[in-house]
Amino acid sequence: MQKLLSISAIFTVFALPVWAEGNVVFAECGEGGCSCLLTDLTEEEARITLGEDPPDGEGEAVLVGSEGTLSWTRMSVEDLDLLYGGSGECELALFPAIIPADGTWLGTVGARSIGANCPAGVETMVNPMLDGIAEQRQMRWEQEFHPRKISGFGPNPIQWTMVNENYFTGVMTMPDLGAAGQVSVNWVSELKTEDYVRSEVVMDILGICDVNAVVDFKRTGP
Repeated sequence: MQKLLSISAIFTVFALPVWAEGNVVFAECGEGGCSCLLTDLTEEEARITLGEDPPDGEGEAVLVGSEGTLSWTRMSVEDLDLLYGGSGECELALFPAIIPADGTWLGTVGARSIGANCPAGVETMVNPMLDGIAEQRQMRWEQEFHPRKISGFGPNPIQWTMVNENYFTGVMTMPDLGAAGQVSVNWVSELKTEDYVRSEVVMDILGICDVNAVVDFKRTGP
């Protein structure tokens, strides 16, 4: 099963000539090809994060992000790039670590969508998870980004996993509803510039209802 995690665009990168031994490659693919990123995750760590094993077969396992989904493949990154309309080249890149700026930061909840199959009243379940975002904070980052320092991502704890210094995925701990069904809540959070963090949340309710929301966290002053 594919994990519904929105994948943000790749910005400034440093090209490397060879793959690094033992680390998983992430290919962000869309119309026109793919961008390839060397993550900080081993395959084992990526398997735990995604919650599923790569498919059997030959070749390196690659994580693919496309149209809000995250999945495994053993297709080469060159073939992936061709599949999505690229030139057949997907040069490996590595994010430089961005140091977030201290000061006054403000969170805002942007676009959100609630699936057509969602039961009535589901928005009242989502709102408390996002209400804590829209607050002004004095941030002291200590020269390092981590989304746990922001807080306000909802009433339940989140287990964050670092993909690289600027990009984290998170799984929110949800109560066991037993026979009533399961609710999963997944986050991604990316430091895009020293003044801007973009996060997205995807809720899967009972396997039939998807809720997505975008959260922007920006520095507004000293």
